Amino acid sequence: MVDANSGYSGYGDLYLGHPLQETFGPFPEAVEGSPGTPAPAPQTPPWSPGASAASITAGLLRSQFDEWQKTFMPIELNAMNQISFNNPEILTKAVDEARDMATGSFKSLRGTLDRQNASMGITPTEQQKAVSKRLMNLNEASSIAGAENYARGAVRERDQQILLGTAPNPNIAKV
Repeated sequence: MVDANSGYSGYGDLYLGHPLQETFGPFPEAVEGSPGTPAPAPQTPPWSPGASAASITAGLLRSQFDEWQKTFMPIELNAMNQISFNNPEILTKAVDEARDMATGSFKSLRGTLDRQNASMGITPTEQQKAVSKRLMNLNEASSIAGAENYARGAVRERDQQILLGTAPNPNIAKV
């Protein structure tokens, strides 16, 4: 360890858990098991005295990969399972929800228009009912198509955010 008065105070004060790392500054070592501290480093280094540089490098890379597998791989797998091409039900569910919402709002609109006409004593003719129904069906079909396309775009954007690591979704595991 470097002494706190050695002139390095305040530089590189993070403790990463590596057995050869030195901490600089008046900050104590991380307490094992406290929140936010990394897992304890392996006690036996992946190299031995007199080993070649290649074997030391290979051992370090192996230990780094093992640490990555234990620490970050579960988080990445969780995020990858929330992407639509790994889980096609996500896209199907989003499109179905969009279709149901658009259909439900047009059902409400039809009921509202019928009640409004009845309250004012208006009785449309059969031809007026047919024209109104046709226009309502055209509007509903275009609304459903737009809602489904928007849902597909939203799922695609969410997939991109997950892949980039910028997703604000609280369901994605955090480190």
